[in-house]
Amino acid sequence: MPCKALCLHADDDVATVLSDVAMGDRVVVTDKAGGRVCELVCQDSIDAFHKIALHPIGSGEVVHKYGEAIGRATEDILPGGHVHVHNLESIRTRKHD
Repeated sequence: MPCKALCLHADDDVATVLSDVAMGDRVVVTDKAGGRVCELVCQDSIDAFHKIALHPIGSGEVVHKYGEAIGRATEDILPGGHVHVHNLESIRTRKHD
């Protein structure tokens, strides 16, 4: 049985995995109403309640969750990749020169 993830807004670039997933696991992404959004193959091991990329995200691109910008990718991220502090920088706390 595939693992599940929740996409909170139609404009999101990431979903939240609802249980630990291992590299190679299939992840079915649903919306808040339970409708199927997509199915991904996990590219990394991801802990429960962390983010998984829904599509390719290029380095420097703004990442959205809850329909809001949550950060900027610091490297290219594949669909099914783990999105966390190792490849996402906050744009809210970033100092401006």
